[in-house]
Amino acid sequence: MNFSPNYLFYWMLNKFQKHKKTLFKELASEDHPQGQRAIVKFFNFGGSRSSKSFDTIHLIVKFCHDFRKKKQLKINVYREELVSCRELTLEDFKLCFSIIGLVNGKDYTLTGDGQGGRPKIVIFGSTIDFLNYPDVGKEAGFCDIAYINEVLETANRKDAYDSIKKRCSMLLICDGNPKYTDHWAFEQQDEYNAFYSQTCYLDNMKLPDGLAAERESKCPWDFADSHIEIVDPLPDLPIGKNDVFFNGFRRRVWDKPEMPDHVLENDGTYRAKHPTNKNPDKFDYLVYSEGIRCAQTGTVFNDVYWEDTFPDTGFDEVILSMDFGFTKDPTTLVRTGRIGKTDAYLENMVYQPTATPEICFYVIKPQIEKEIERRKNEGSYTDEIWIACESQDKYGTESFVDGLNMIASSQGLNWNFFKVNKKSIIAGVSLMKKFKLHLVDTPEMRKEQQNYLHKKINGNFINEPDPESKYCHIWDGARYGFIHFFYWI
Repeated sequence: MNFSPNYLFYWMLNKFQKHKKTLFKELASEDHPQGQRAIVKFFNFGGSRSSKSFDTIHLIVKFCHDFRKKKQLKINVYREELVSCRELTLEDFKLCFSIIGLVNGKDYTLTGDGQGGRPKIVIFGSTIDFLNYPDVGKEAGFCDIAYINEVLETANRKDAYDSIKKRCSMLLICDGNPKYTDHWAFEQQDEYNAFYSQTCYLDNMKLPDGLAAERESKCPWDFADSHIEIVDPLPDLPIGKNDVFFNGFRRRVWDKPEMPDHVLENDGTYRAKHPTNKNPDKFDYLVYSEGIRCAQTGTVFNDVYWEDTFPDTGFDEVILSMDFGFTKDPTTLVRTGRIGKTDAYLENMVYQPTATPEICFYVIKPQIEKEIERRKNEGSYTDEIWIACESQDKYGTESFVDGLNMIASSQGLNWNFFKVNKKSIIAGVSLMKKFKLHLVDTPEMRKEQQNYLHKKINGNFINEPDPESKYCHIWDGARYGFIHFFYWI
């Protein structure tokens, strides 16, 4: 085999071997008075082309090889959607196997890789299954090793991680590009045996010619104002390049701070602009080159205020509104509280796909009842509830608005779902921006606030929300309510 991984592989292997038998006294019990072990967990966040996936695949291959005479390992590889796991993650495995020199039909067997299939690799007697996340409320299958590829691609499935972790007996690896500033996966440091890495393109010793220059072309600043440091090397080995690998992660460190927006002229105190890069992109560079968390530029709603909870009282009006997601996109139910003409509080109450009106009704019903209870306590309750909905409510042969009204009526509820006549997205967003927006802090709200961007033309943002955005479900749901109830402001 041509087995030549990058430093991340050796870093993970060293951590695993060192900590796999650690006994945690906090987990002591009557049966285990000395404590218990915890599976080793890696969270590898870094830039594009930093070899996160390839080093994980190398580690999986090593375990399969080393255990071939001891045990047949069960390895589960996950992404949110099976199609992504089959068409993207599996392709990484096939390419990495090819680089290592493993041949399908000789060194391993691959089945189920056709359209609609469930891929399975058998290598050295161990089995690698490629899977989508377990459904909400269902347990993941047992495995020795679990690999969650692109764990950051969804913000609201920590339940899937918890289920996968619970059913994993040996090692759990998560990876992704840190394209959000807030995500549950960034906050697991307090778990037993959890280790975090940050990688960048400089950590990939096999980066094809030209790709380093491509990554660096996005940098807004002059590299002369920075230097490279080597961090977290393996102990007892010389730092830097040796005969086998480069010992340590390479990290670009900036010697000067970024120039603040209010400073008009740089007197040398701040980083100089890159002398030749014509289309720098701070977000792209920090996230996909250096592997650093960064907020998106060009966000549609950038001036917001984060709140822990939705207030119980103090509003002039509280409304409910919805955006339908059907099977793949989430359906959202948004509660908006208006204070005069100046402030609006938004709470995302529902965020999940609902394939039928029946499913939708039973998902939103407890949340509507929650608002009814608030109104009763406030003394503003009447049994008449109005919910503003998007007009494109047809899925297959079913009309969601009609279906929701029929279900509510059959239960004796005076709940009225109605379609909103859409204005342009720009008009709705402009109306919302008249208010100081207070957002109740949830992972889904954070994700959409940070990633709902303006449209780009020729690399520049224009004053128009991206109509193809995948991060506007809450905003669309809220916008229908603003358009119908607050049009007069």
